[in-house]
Amino acid sequence: MSQACCSLALLILIFEISGCGQKQSPIKEHAIDDNDSTIEELSYPEAVYGVANGDVIDNLDFQLSDETSMTLGDVYYDEEAKVLLLSIGAGWCTGCVEEQPALNDLYDFYSAAGLRVLLSLNEQPDLSPADLAYAQWWKDFYANPFWVSYDPEKTMTPYVEGGTLPVVMLIDLETMTIIHKDNILVKPEIEMILEELL
Repeated sequence: MSQACCSLALLILIFEISGCGQKQSPIKEHAIDDNDSTIEELSYPEAVYGVANGDVIDNLDFQLSDETSMTLGDVYYDEEAKVLLLSIGAGWCTGCVEEQPALNDLYDFYSAAGLRVLLSLNEQPDLSPADLAYAQWWKDFYANPFWVSYDPEKTMTPYVEGGTLPVVMLIDLETMTIIHKDNILVKPEIEMILEELL
């Protein structure tokens, strides 16, 4: 490849990376050699990932009730998304059941402004692992307009302190930082935070 082409590619990459403080579309790193070029994976924020307020959340995988999967990176690259409300629950959890109308209301009211909602279920009412059929039943029964996932491997356990569910987190999608974490969904408190962020 000629030196002029490499210089042009480098200038284009620098132009794409330099933004005006706005979240950029996925930046792809190019590894160029004489014979071919390859594109590496999309860039998720690099950090020492954690599970508490102020920590950057890891790029977790989720199996969804519509038989697809997604990662937090997928939400990060949604240009219209600004905040993710991630709730961890189970079928035996009374608080998880009771928060469904509030989650639906929050999604309905704030989704156009950039709120995304994801519910991760780890167990069924009989304590067996959540599965696809249970996630589908939950989404239909509670008429959730947002993503519902199932987590039979309990990968979300590190985010659950003392085994208390639900866990409700707000994640700033600009930085993937956990900005709010609690064991109860207090709708007026969440609304006040969202009014400031959206």
